Amino acid sequence: MTVLYEDRLQAGELLATEVAIGLEGVELPIRVYALPRGGIPVAFPIAQRLHCPLEVLAAKKIALPNNPELALGAITPDGTTAWAKSSFSKRKNSQELEQAREEAYQSAIALQEQFNPHCLQLAVENTIVIIVDDGIATGMTMMTAIKALRKQEPAQIWVAAPVAPPEMKEKIEQNSDRAIILETPDPFFNVGRFYKKFSQVSTEEAITYLD
Repeated sequence: MTVLYEDRLQAGELLATEVAIGLEGVELPIRVYALPRGGIPVAFPIAQRLHCPLEVLAAKKIALPNNPELALGAITPDGTTAWAKSSFSKRKNSQELEQAREEAYQSAIALQEQFNPHCLQLAVENTIVIIVDDGIATGMTMMTAIKALRKQEPAQIWVAAPVAPPEMKEKIEQNSDRAIILETPDPFFNVGRFYKKFSQVSTEEAITYLD
């Protein structure tokens, strides 16, 4: 196992340097969005480096109860949904799928409501939006976040993450204006294996980066 980062904060500091370099000469306003909860400590150094507020966008994985690890899609609190087409096309029980979507939707709303009081919720129209997570595996939550924020008509959407599989970086590049992914190890397996410390981020801890 190859450890690439000490923890999420250190990964965020490294990412902040690359993002700042990429934004040299850019005059548009910047918005930094973290995918909670793990993306918040990573996004914190980026927002600090860019002197802009840190926003949060919840995106929850849609999965069936008998296979909770298989992401069939993801959904954000405004109802924006992205499906993993290869999995979705094979599902014949639409009622079961709709129930899973509704549960994920309610979960996304509840998660977002925990963070909204701690965010400015600024408009993103004609800005550069940078969406940050602690890593990208299946890409479902990130793709849904891109789709949701695109509706708000930013000038550009960037994606920043410390680690992702090579094929996922290509997919993110195709669906965003710029992808800053520090490492693309192969084989990948999961995000946590590339961190020395990768404990779950509590809501209380996450909020400390927002206040």
